[in-house]
Amino acid sequence: MRSPAAWLSNLATRRQDRRAAEHREQTKALHLTSLTPEARSRFGRLEMLLASIVKKVENGQVSYREVVRKLDYLLEQFLLLGVKQVEFAEYLDSLRKDRGVLPPSTQKSPGVPSARLIADEQGARQVIAAICGSYRQEILSLEEEGKTEANPHNRALLEKRRELLHRRREYASQIGDIVFNIGHQLKLMDDTFGLINDEIRARSPEQVLNEIDELVSQTDRLTERLQEVEPFESAQP
Repeated sequence: MRSPAAWLSNLATRRQDRRAAEHREQTKALHLTSLTPEARSRFGRLEMLLASIVKKVENGQVSYREVVRKLDYLLEQFLLLGVKQVEFAEYLDSLRKDRGVLPPSTQKSPGVPSARLIADEQGARQVIAAICGSYRQEILSLEEEGKTEANPHNRALLEKRRELLHRRREYASQIGDIVFNIGHQLKLMDDTFGLINDEIRARSPEQVLNEIDELVSQTDRLTERLQEVEPFESAQP
């Protein structure tokens, strides 16, 4: 028979787990529909894996509770990263339209242009190269114009425009890298969850936690990087 202290500890743990699950459901309700169809499908698979592990915990394997908590955290981060991926892709698509660049081929990635920039990395890289190329051409044109401009005030304005276009070109490249990085991180989450699912019966909770902790660290680093990116509003010309 369990002691009152053990019973209370188990009750508190279950309440904590339930609150975490409720918070994830709220996050899911708020953000899931904003993800790409591929990301929504992947999230569903990860939820199924978590449900399987939760069942093991409920069957008495208390030592796996920390595994469940961290997987729950990663599922929530998956949603938030998926939302950011779409936001950055939409911004990149707005640059594409502004520069008169065609989206990736619909044959390789059907759907709206911003979704194609996520689904077709090769096509997205071509789009980014074209965007940056259009900025480069305009910068060169302004340089030539500045060489023949006699008015010092106008030359200063041309130089300022060149500086802003250079920053926009660099920003477009940065946004593209972020879209790709998030995509690879989401796939890494999927692969890691799959590996845990394959090996959880053959590995100790400590071994599984080591795998998860590495993924948590990588995810947190990417999240921190996203927070450092210049806000969209201030990136406008």
